Amino acid sequence: MLSGTERTPEIDLIAESVESANARLRFFRLAYGAAGQQRVGRGEVTRILAALARGSRHSYDWSAEGDHPRDEVKAIFLLFQCLETTLPLGGRLVARKVDESWVVSAEGPRLRADGPAWRAFDPRTDLRPGTAAEVQFALLADLLGDLGRPLAFSATPQRIEARF
Repeated sequence: MLSGTERTPEIDLIAESVESANARLRFFRLAYGAAGQQRVGRGEVTRILAALARGSRHSYDWSAEGDHPRDEVKAIFLLFQCLETTLPLGGRLVARKVDESWVVSAEGPRLRADGPAWRAFDPRTDLRPGTAAEVQFALLADLLGDLGRPLAFSATPQRIEARF
C-alpha cells in the first residue's frame, strides 16, 4: 500500500480477490500437481484451507496432526472437491486421520450425491466423468487405485463420509 493513501472499500475488495485467487492456486497446486515423495505439513494445509474458506459457502477442518505424504493430501483435496459438489447450499468438510485411514466428511443443510461422476469410484464400471467440472472424480479414482486404497462411502440425509 502506498504511504499516505487511505484504504478504501475498493482496495479491500481487490485485496480479498487476490488472496482468494492465491488460495485457489495453492489448493490446485496440491490437488493437481505431481505428488512425488514429498510431505506436506499441517500448517501449510490449514493456511490454504482457511484462505479458501473466506468468502466461500464451505468451511474446512483439517484435524490431522503432523506431516503427511503429499499423495494423501492430494487425494483429500480432490475428495474435498468431489464432496463440494454434494453441498449446493454450502457446508462443512472435515478431514481426519483414524489409525492408518483417512476419514473425510461433508455436512450441510442439503446433500446431493448423485450423477454419473460418482460412478468413477465403482470398480465394476469403467465409466469416467465426461466434463471438465467432473475431472476431480476421475483423478481421485485413479490416484486411489495407484495407492491401492479403496474408497468406501456412507451417507445420511445431512452427512456423507468417505474413508480410504
